[in-house]
Amino acid sequence: MKYRTLQRGSARMNLIVVLGIAGLAAILLLLTLTQQSPQEATNEFMEALATKNVNRLAEMSYLESPRTPLKEQWDVAVNERAKNFVFIWHFESSRQPSPEEAVVRLTLVEFRGPEPKDSEPYEIPLLKRDGQWKVDLASLTRKFFPALPR
Repeated sequence: MKYRTLQRGSARMNLIVVLGIAGLAAILLLLTLTQQSPQEATNEFMEALATKNVNRLAEMSYLESPRTPLKEQWDVAVNERAKNFVFIWHFESSRQPSPEEAVVRLTLVEFRGPEPKDSEPYEIPLLKRDGQWKVDLASLTRKFFPALPR
């Protein structure tokens, strides 16, 4: 009787190939699941605005050619010009006209004194830059925030 013998080198090679493919699939799955949606990015931006988180606002903002660094502009905006700007928001809808552009529609209620103002609908434009969604400040209306960086 003839028995077929298994060569040790080929068995190891097959195991390494299988583990490599499984690892690559796991990494791709993880990257797909961790990508932020436009709604999540907008919510993070709104939370940063509400808490006056200047660093996060600067990271999540996009402006082609800012006059001064965005971090400096946001610091002046939230801590001086609009330091009493208090609001709540509610998401309405979103659309993504292209893989690199999105628009999130939300309703904003501003509080001036004990009574809230009427709610205002706004569209928050987002652009995907370096794999991250950022709010396009140039396309965002100044009505949204009184001291918006430019």
